Amino acid sequence: MISSTQLQARLWGTWIISVTSIGALQCGECAIASSATIDESMISVKRLYAPPADVENEIVTLSSPRECAAISSWAMLFSPRTERASFEFRTGAEPIRIAPLAEDACKWALWIDDGDGPTLLVGAAKTKGEPTRGIWRTTEQIVTQEILGCDEPTRLIDLVTTSGIVQIDAVMPTEKPNVSLAPNAAQEIALLIDDSSDVVLAAYPTQWVIRAGEDFDLLVEARMPLDPAANPFKDSSLSQRTWAGAPLECVLRGSSVRWANGTLGAANVIMEKSGAIRLRIFDAQVGDATIRIDADVTDAFGVVWTRSVATIVHICDGMTTLRDEPYATLELDGKWINVAIPVSTKEPVLFAATELWAQSPRGNRCLGWIGGIAAVESGRDGQQVLQIGCEPGRLKLAANEIIECRNIRIHEREGFAPLDIVAESSIDIAEIVEVLQRTDQPALLAGDAGIPGIASLDINQETMLVPPVGSHALVLTHGYCANANYWTMSHFSGDAYKYENLNQNFTHDAFALDIASKAAQFKSYGLIGHSQGGCAALHLYNFYWSGLDWAGPGRIIQALGVPFKGTPIAGNIAALGEIFGVQCGANNDMTYAGAEAWLSTIPTSTRQKVYSYTTTFTNNPFVYDYCNIFSDIFLTDPEDGVIENSAGHIIGGNNMGLKIGWCHIDGMRDPNQCTDSQRNTVLNSQGAR
Repeated sequence: MISSTQLQARLWGTWIISVTSIGALQCGECAIASSATIDESMISVKRLYAPPADVENEIVTLSSPRECAAISSWAMLFSPRTERASFEFRTGAEPIRIAPLAEDACKWALWIDDGDGPTLLVGAAKTKGEPTRGIWRTTEQIVTQEILGCDEPTRLIDLVTTSGIVQIDAVMPTEKPNVSLAPNAAQEIALLIDDSSDVVLAAYPTQWVIRAGEDFDLLVEARMPLDPAANPFKDSSLSQRTWAGAPLECVLRGSSVRWANGTLGAANVIMEKSGAIRLRIFDAQVGDATIRIDADVTDAFGVVWTRSVATIVHICDGMTTLRDEPYATLELDGKWINVAIPVSTKEPVLFAATELWAQSPRGNRCLGWIGGIAAVESGRDGQQVLQIGCEPGRLKLAANEIIECRNIRIHEREGFAPLDIVAESSIDIAEIVEVLQRTDQPALLAGDAGIPGIASLDINQETMLVPPVGSHALVLTHGYCANANYWTMSHFSGDAYKYENLNQNFTHDAFALDIASKAAQFKSYGLIGHSQGGCAALHLYNFYWSGLDWAGPGRIIQALGVPFKGTPIAGNIAALGEIFGVQCGANNDMTYAGAEAWLSTIPTSTRQKVYSYTTTFTNNPFVYDYCNIFSDIFLTDPEDGVIENSAGHIIGGNNMGLKIGWCHIDGMRDPNQCTDSQRNTVLNSQGAR
């Protein structure tokens, strides 16, 4: 056990090393020592507690993989690059929109055949002997492919065809395209097809944890989502409407599995009685696998539509697993209970969490959920353990009750992919059962983030700045792979600080720690996060002690256009890697599944600190409206060109509403949302420092 004197020393020492404070801050009754003792190689981590209500309301529980499936209402057909490539698909007698995807797509000649012979759509002049049948209506736009990671434009073509099979032939230019974006670019080309049908294709693995060398199943289902205007689905996500809708018949056209190392995987096709398609994928390879599926879906009227879906599936190395039963010990003179989770791993740091339940002959009751990022330590008998915990007062037991751990899980620190999950386990609490059953429980020492200084981690940061005494700020962050920080600084007061680390593909954890490093020059600060910068702000506040914890009064985290629940663009950028390379690389944190795994570790007490704003384009009558005409195909309205409104707010947070007339970044149809002076004035006045 640790004495009160040692406790005070630990509180002093590890709060100092949280790279945020200087001088004489107050931590409860403890004064913090001066900057002379700062250890720049360490950062304090929080020990999280969520009440039983968060477990019952599924705030801190993993949903099924099905609920965060990749979902598509379009088709994206790939082909090896040849002098003449053919793309065949099924569609109804409705308007469709097509776009070739390649660096030199504007130089292609496109021919269409919907049953009456080929006709030139765009491109080279008609050659002698080619048929000349006219298309009923064709319009063309030159649009940027920047949202997909390419600086070169392409053609977006609107037309109407007959119902049935349509073939598009693409005739390539003789000169080679510019392949400067990536060494593997331009090995494939693709055709994107968007139509007027609402039918969707969904794909998801049947399990959260997939280890290298194992086989796993991916289910593919076709659905007709409920009308978004229907109650109670008016403001719901596409996923919610999809699974509430009717199942449809689908037939697999083709699939591909590309492992993280670039090699191709193999799969068998198994038809389910439900009409779903099961892909059994063999010998998984470590890393983020990109899986593409094409299928023909028959709607309720017998019309067949081609659909494609791309999804990222994370494969862990299998070297990290849960072992043996958890056990509990007391620390800090009985003021803190540690639950040790035995593991086998080569990783130095992981995330661990478990639900705690009281069992007795009278029945079971939930005591709460605990978790946190933790260093791998040496436990009893020399086994590796992860230490999480809370104050004993939260776990008071009645006579004859024992504690059981349920849904024990460990996640990677980078990307937060689950590594192992155990449904339930008994817990050895012999050392502390008497304390937990006493009626004179000690008062709770702290809030839902535990005690500052109870744990810390090694951390390497590029920048460690000593803050001026009394310095407080409002930190404004950009997002994923940003080439600039777009906040209009003249809209903010003089204590606003523009965070910049441009053209980066950070995990949420790496992003959060980079913000903490650069903001270490301030004694306290609030965060205004744009796009992934808002996820990083929430991550920082949830998992680490920082200047955010000493800011106030005002809003600690304000978020604009943030993909809290992911964005479909993330998975599709990965699928386009062989065409363009991938601008800054795929990011599993911002897929639907990656976002779900991450959000399931954030209690309501943290979410309550978030004030989220979303925007969308102006909707003009009788006009096709959008923020980005290309990304509009992948997203569900309302959206800002990158983020869907349904993904930009979280349960337990403060939804500050959807504003019309603003888009995600520069270069979209409506102005950049970061330049809205009216909203920025509110963000500035309400932000904590």
